[in-house]
Amino acid sequence: MIKPEDLNDLLIIAGSDNYPKIILEAARKFGIKNIHVIAFKGETKKRNLNLADNISWIKVGEFQKMLNILTQLDFKYGMMVGQISPKNIFSMKLDDKAKNLLSSLSILNAHTIFKKIVYDIESTGIKILPANYFINECIPNAGVLTKRDATKDEYENIEIGTNFIKSNSNFDVGQTVVMKSGYIVAVEAMEGTNKTILRAKRLAGKNLTVVKVPKINHDFRFDIPVVGIKTIHALIKAKATCLGIEANSTIVLNLDKVLELANKNNIAIVSLETNT
Repeated sequence: MIKPEDLNDLLIIAGSDNYPKIILEAARKFGIKNIHVIAFKGETKKRNLNLADNISWIKVGEFQKMLNILTQLDFKYGMMVGQISPKNIFSMKLDDKAKNLLSSLSILNAHTIFKKIVYDIESTGIKILPANYFINECIPNAGVLTKRDATKDEYENIEIGTNFIKSNSNFDVGQTVVMKSGYIVAVEAMEGTNKTILRAKRLAGKNLTVVKVPKINHDFRFDIPVVGIKTIHALIKAKATCLGIEANSTIVLNLDKVLELANKNNIAIVSLETNT
């Protein structure tokens, strides 16, 4: 794989949240001279794209338009960063290319859809780089990240939650499970991690353990768990006590600030190796 410092041009397909901003900042630090962003109306925040040289705005579902832009740009390398709201699956208007993509799949879930999207994108001649390409320092190794270690009960919750996510990988439901006293309280569906955490609070009250790990055989180009400041704020609001993630497989954006906020609220964050 090409080294970051050897890249001159970069295409970024940018979704929501601050992830695209962080990637843009990291790419500039590596000296990338020309960055073109494909952004989505109603999803991507313009203020996060200030470091881009050029921006092409499209609607979610305009897949052929995206491929046309990629062909015209003739870039060699690109990245897919930031989420697209799952609700768009039911509300967006699909062009014929997107409709054909979905109809070609025998199983419809996030993994199969994005894998096919990446395949079609790379068919234009651009190689999609892993989502952690510029920010490996944001992926913790195994260990206790916070001042407080998890308790015995919290570790047991993490083990159960991790086993549940891994064993249900084929369904590709979500990467987050919220646990309490050995019980699965909430499983992430389309609402996303933060709303799942708050739903668990309504169901089971405080002292929750949140587990966020990738499924088996996840693809680093589009299927990597991301934790950030908003995640910790959700934990605080839900009065959760612990966050368990998978070592070397989870991006923690703004790591120092995340740990500072977690420590301030006595939340344990542990990064564990798994068998997969």
